[in-house]
Amino acid sequence: MFPPASAAPAAQAVQTRPRRKVGAEWVPAAHGAWAMLLLPYLVGIMLRLAEGPLPAYIWPLLPTWLLGYFAYNALTLWLKSGGKPRYLRPLAVYTGAAAVFGGLTLWLRPELLNWALVFTPLLGVGLWRASQRDDASLLARGSAVAAACLVSAVV
Repeated sequence: MFPPASAAPAAQAVQTRPRRKVGAEWVPAAHGAWAMLLLPYLVGIMLRLAEGPLPAYIWPLLPTWLLGYFAYNALTLWLKSGGKPRYLRPLAVYTGAAAVFGGLTLWLRPELLNWALVFTPLLGVGLWRASQRDDASLLARGSAVAAACLVSAVV
């Protein structure tokens, strides 16, 4: 009635792991990441426009924020992977680019460095949870959302 188990094709007998997305270390795969990154910035721009013309530091702040998030994403992937080298190139590229734009932003508005006191603990929580392979926890995600929301105030 049924064919013997040995008659099953070899391809069906071997289970394969799902393939990782090519480039996943370069572009964040988190759902809603783009909205979380851009909406607080845009809200800050709208609030700032109500006060008058936009200051110059606003323009390099956006690439600083985006590239900083990409660097953070690459660092969390590296931590979760146990230090796999494939995440080091995106981490280095994004960190370097964020440092360039961040330096320009701070040159135009040095007092923005004070925000590091607020962002550091929030990002530290996310990195700590990623090192424990628990970056999807409410604590980790909540700290990331809180940091994103603060961008409106920074703008």
